[in-house]
Amino acid sequence: MSNQPIEYKRGYVNFLGCKIDLKFRPMIPRKETAFWLKRVIKEICKKGENFAFLDVFSGSGCIGLAVLKNCSKRAKMGVFSEIDKGFVKQIKFNLKLNEIDPKKYKVVQSDIFKNITGRYGYIFANPPYVGLDNRHLVQES
Repeated sequence: MSNQPIEYKRGYVNFLGCKIDLKFRPMIPRKETAFWLKRVIKEICKKGENFAFLDVFSGSGCIGLAVLKNCSKRAKMGVFSEIDKGFVKQIKFNLKLNEIDPKKYKVVQSDIFKNITGRYGYIFANPPYVGLDNRHLVQES
């Protein structure tokens, strides 16, 4: 347990103005993700149009949650797609923790697009990846 990342020990991480709980052990949001998403949020909020978005491979929900929180006047609906049942619970918990209006989101257990319908102005995807040095740690199908 001593080599566990500090974010898991603490139980949460701050991400673009959102508190992201990590109790179900989703991947910890990366600084690179925050860097790029901050730029995207700035651009889509500048456009002045209302939009719906899809967040696939949602994990903790950090990406979609940050979009809903930072573009609250423009984001009319966010759909979170996640295959892992525990992470689906994590996303729902984080949305409530950050007081996001339940009318502005939907969480769907889905393998990428399998259970997804609708049209979206934006689709966000930040799939998990494993470096080649750790490839042996991942189960192959």
